[in-house]
Amino acid sequence: MNPPKKNEIEITLLGPGFGESLVIHLGDDRWIIIDSCIDSETNAPAALGYLKNIGVDSASSVSHVIATHWHDDHVGGLFEVLDACRNATFCCAAALASRQFLDLVAVFNKRPIAVSTGLSEIEKVLHLLIKRDARPHWVLGDMPIVTVPATPNAPEARITALSPVNAEFDRFLRSLAKYVPGNIPTTKHRFPRPNENDISIAALLVVGDACALLGADLETTSDTARGWNAVLTSTNRPKEIASLFKVPHHGSETGHHAKVWSDLLTPEPVAILTPWNRGSKLPTRVDRARIASFAGRSFITTRESAPETHRDYAIAKSIRESNITVSTAESRTGRITARIPFDAKASGVQWSIDMSAAASDLRY
Repeated sequence: MNPPKKNEIEITLLGPGFGESLVIHLGDDRWIIIDSCIDSETNAPAALGYLKNIGVDSASSVSHVIATHWHDDHVGGLFEVLDACRNATFCCAAALASRQFLDLVAVFNKRPIAVSTGLSEIEKVLHLLIKRDARPHWVLGDMPIVTVPATPNAPEARITALSPVNAEFDRFLRSLAKYVPGNIPTTKHRFPRPNENDISIAALLVVGDACALLGADLETTSDTARGWNAVLTSTNRPKEIASLFKVPHHGSETGHHAKVWSDLLTPEPVAILTPWNRGSKLPTRVDRARIASFAGRSFITTRESAPETHRDYAIAKSIRESNITVSTAESRTGRITARIPFDAKASGVQWSIDMSAAASDLRY
């Protein structure tokens, strides 16, 4: 595959590889990476492999690496990505800068058994930044994450965080209180993982006429001050309307909000997503039909399911009692690449889609 033209925005979605990663061209050889996953075939970060395959030097061309949240399936290989992108600014949710969170990182990473890989990855990233004498860019909702100045070949590029809002920041910190040193049960060996994606960074990308809504894993609840409800009621979010949607949370119903489709997206947007192939598989048949009803052009990085494994009962019981997590092999990592010129509105051009063999139309 050839690299994008200087006047094209590109959004490439890679996954699953236990998670997903976005590689984005902002024009004129300006690149960012959002989240990280390990390629199921190369066992290396999928984003770095993709950039190498199209002839892009990660060390000089990637200006920002963004972690939308610290869950394991979005940060696999993140340290390796940032290590390779030597000139990149690292961005993540401001809640991860809190003293409560950093203290718990230190406590749990002293334990020898089953520490969250996501937590370990974030700790390695923070140590790398200290070694570089660099500081992360801490993110809250309704604030810019990335602003890249215009060049002779490309307009200004803006990425604005739509979440997490201050209320989610506070909720996350309160949820950590029961795990402070002294309150941690001796039988717990894993760092607490919120059931909801409370501090996930959803964002709006604007470059010229091109606009994309990047949903991360943000979810919807009945609380009007949380998740997508908070985004929709915000008076500070950008007013641009997106024509491409990275569907949140693997197409799950928990990430769906009808008003996101009606208020934040054009009538016929392109939708892209990665599946979740562990436990309860996502998207379900109902999820696929729902997404396709809102987006006639909707695509998924792979339709394969991870193979099931069958273990001897005694072995399985021993694994459970040892508090060890065993993961199944992942399905093949796929790719969806969407490109559009900056002046698409004036020229009437739509997003072009190129896919790897593993990817497919969501409807089939």
